[in-house]
Amino acid sequence: VGGPQVLRIEEEQEESPSNAAPRVGDGAGAGTPGGGLGGVEGSLCGNCRKMIPAANVLAHSVSCYRNKFRCDACDEVFELSEREAHARLWTDPERLVEAVGRGDRDTLQRMLEHGADVCGSLHPKTGEGAMHAAARLADVELLVLLLGHGVDVDPVNPQGETPLHLAAAAASASDEAVAPMVKLLVELGASLNAADGRGDTPLILACRRGAAPTARHLVEQRADAEASTRLGDTPLQVAQQHGHQATVLALC
Repeated sequence: VGGPQVLRIEEEQEESPSNAAPRVGDGAGAGTPGGGLGGVEGSLCGNCRKMIPAANVLAHSVSCYRNKFRCDACDEVFELSEREAHARLWTDPERLVEAVGRGDRDTLQRMLEHGADVCGSLHPKTGEGAMHAAARLADVELLVLLLGHGVDVDPVNPQGETPLHLAAAAASASDEAVAPMVKLLVELGASLNAADGRGDTPLILACRRGAAPTARHLVEQRADAEASTRLGDTPLQVAQQHGHQATVLALC
């Protein structure tokens, strides 16, 4: 009588998967003990993010944290001996300013993620910062990105120039509208009447370039139309001397 009963019980166990004995590692995903190692128990290393067999976890952790570091910005692991060089690479002021000057947003973004000081970084050769580089490039979107990280709108380079000086000097006589960079800087409160190392204001520079719409916009925004160069010339006289009749008319 007992034989058939045993056979019946075994058949019921085979038909019911819930009664089957679990295998080591079944249902365990990567990052959980017992998973990702072909059925061998293991744990995910918090530093290098590799699955380590349970028997080796302690030894691996000691060695990994002692000899390697994880850069969260790169999401990569490097030798600990490379840590300072890696940090210098991604926080280098010269590299940051040059990236802005090229309009290289990808490099700039990665440097910001690494903690680069976009407010205090100056190019070692030119003494200019990121705002001057963006103004020279006339890249409005890039300048907005910099301002979003707290960069001052009126930094001064060794020649006494603000970004507005550079933007006004870059405005073209062929422009039919106000230079976008000039318009944005004025809206953000840039100093309209700051004189650079040569004594020129942004308005004087725009008049010298013959950028009539830009010059007119600066005057409308209360730029001093009577400010004079070191030679005593007003913006109107500067425009006349350079033959920019449209600019002369724009100022009258």
